[in-house]
Parts: sequence; structure tokens; C-alpha cells
Amino acid sequence: MESMNESRSIRVIIADDQKLVRAGFAMVIGSQPDMEVVGQASDGAQAVALAESLHPDVVLMDVRMPSMDGIEATSRITSLSAAPGDATVSAESADDRPTRVIILTTFDLDEYVMAAINAGASGFLLKDTEPETLLNSIRTVFQGNAIIAPSATKRLIEKMMQDGYAQHGSLGGETTHSGAVYLSLIHISE
Repeated sequence: MESMNESRSIRVIIADDQKLVRAGFAMVIGSQPDMEVVGQASDGAQAVALAESLHPDVVLMDVRMPSMDGIEATSRITSLSAAPGDATVSAESADDRPTRVIILTTFDLDEYVMAAINAGASGFLLKDTEPETLLNSIRTVFQGNAIIAPSATKRLIEKMMQDGYAQHGSLGGETTHSGAVYLSLIHISE
């Protein structure tokens, strides 16, 4: 028997300050029978407001935007939760599923990757990502998993090795927040 989550579209908000970029992402997402764009925002503040009112499944978030940047907006959105009794939440989306955020940026910077992860993002991709990779990433984070650009994964693993995590990080011992992030990223890249 198909569950409610499997039978409905993945509801997506696109947040980017460039209208052409939003339009391109919307066309790619709109071509999929299992996805729909439910809102578009030109800055982080608008993205947060849309997420509060529309309760999307996934937000595609640019980092550098006016008014409120994508990292701050991600932090605010990931702290929201769909309230089952809220009249604006439809019966289909009232499953307490948190909104997931995928950061999409042109800047492949370690600082952005770590800031995105610390803000609660479920994904970090570069805007030169292939359309099929973007679509599969949306599906991946919708299912509760995470995704990260391969170039960033490689650097984070290298950083983990430099920090000595591989020598004293064990599943039996105490895992620091950074260690948990590293373990999560290793799982993603497998």
C-alpha cells in the first residue's frame, strides 16, 4: 500500500535573488511528475515567510541574497515545524515532516559548507550541478537523507583526517558535533 508521502508531489520553494536562475530551476523541477514549485523568493526574508505559510518539503536556497542571506534563512526555516493543527497545513502535509533546505551556490567555499551544515541544511550543491543531480538531491533530502557536492565532501574528509578524527573518533566513544557531521558526510558520499 502506498503511503500518503509517496503519492503526493514534493513541494519546493526556490529562493534566489536572480529571477532567471529561479525560472530555470522552476522549469527543471516543473518537468517532474513528483515535484511542484509552490513558491519563489528573491531574498532570505521572503523565503522564511513563504516557508512559514506554505510548509514546503524542500527549499532550494542561494547563499548570497539581499535582506537576509541564505545561511540565516536556512537556520530560521529548519527551526520551523509544521503544526498539525495549523489551518494552513493541508491534510496531505500535516505529517510533521520538517522542511529540508538544500543550499545552492556558485561559491565552493568550505566556510559556506560548514555554515550551511551548522544552520541545519540537508544539502549543499553548486549551481553547475547537472539537472538530474539536482532532482535526485531534492528526492534524497525529501526522504530525510542528506547530500553534499563531491568536491566539498572530499575537502571535509581531508579536514577530518587532518583534525585526527580518524585516530580517536570511534562509534563506541564520545562523538563531538564535528564528528557527527563528518560521520554523516562519509555516509552521504558512499
